[in-house]
Amino acid sequence: MAFHNHWHCKYTGIKGFLTVYEDGLRYLYIITAKAKDRAKVLVFWEKHGLEATIDAFSAKRSTIFEWKKKFKEGGG
Repeated sequence: MAFHNHWHCKYTGIKGFLTVYEDGLRYLYIITAKAKDRAKVLVFWEKHGLEATIDAFSAKRSTIFEWKKKFKEGGG
């Protein structure tokens, strides 16, 4: 009796599974336009202060602080 070492994947035969998985990995680290805009506001705030940032971007004070909090939580 011959021993066959055959690997079987439960996802074999599911059309497009690997493509979806690879796309998910690719998009995991893409920075969105919204995130770039928020980062621009935070950099402006660091450079020019809170009042100038509120005037320049028409963002509320609480919103800016919330973005800063999320940025720090995300490792920024």
